[in-house]
Amino acid sequence: DNVLKIYQEILGLNFVKDVSGPRWHSDVFRFKVYDQEKGYLVGEFFLDLFPREGKYSHAACFPVIKPFKDGEERCGAVSAIVANMTKPVDGVSYLRFSEAETFVHEFGHLMHSLCSNSRYSRLNWTWSAVEQDFLEVPSTMLENWVYESEVLARISRSDAGESLPKDTIDRLIKAKMLGNAIHWRRLIFLSEFDLLIHSRDEMEFDKAWQLARSKHFSDIESVPGVQPYGSWMHLTTGYNAGYYSCLLYTSDAADDLLC
Repeated sequence: DNVLKIYQEILGLNFVKDVSGPRWHSDVFRFKVYDQEKGYLVGEFFLDLFPREGKYSHAACFPVIKPFKDGEERCGAVSAIVANMTKPVDGVSYLRFSEAETFVHEFGHLMHSLCSNSRYSRLNWTWSAVEQDFLEVPSTMLENWVYESEVLARISRSDAGESLPKDTIDRLIKAKMLGNAIHWRRLIFLSEFDLLIHSRDEMEFDKAWQLARSKHFSDIESVPGVQPYGSWMHLTTGYNAGYYSCLLYTSDAADDLLC
């Protein structure tokens, strides 16, 4: 609830929980979104946050209905976040810090979708609507909020209803840089692998993987007969020859946050 309050304050929106509308599971929350100033319906969103058998096992935001304009009339967006976070106990779910970070990121995608004001639905937030270098900028910029001490104090709560102590908040913020060089080297390695297999007609996947990996990440060869790239979903979800954008949008998002 505290995360949602922050988004409402920043974006000038009101989120109203809809308990009577249809949902695909009892764990799903449904919200209507209204403009605070003018009162019109901006759109709706669903939060399907907790794991269950047979459910999609990752975390992502999905556009259900893309907004568009018919003359002066606007058809609002409907989007959904599907994730697998800590299930509630006695009606309360205490998310791990990493889960809060993921939720804020995906909710940034959701707000990008709902707040778009395009005439054509195709130009709303989708792979085809914005340049790939920009696709993750809004969500990554908003994700950075969880590393702001004021935001952490507002969204964290103990059983007694108290926020995290300042010392703990300071240590969480400092921990962001832990292992950061390894993280960046991995992104560079995966970006080069992606470019290699999409720019050379006869480049074998195994050869490209080892070439990029040894150059940027590790000289240790992969286990023979194992193809790690087979579980890397970005190759088949729209990032084809564009994974390098992960390096760019992180920088752009940091600039936007400072602005």
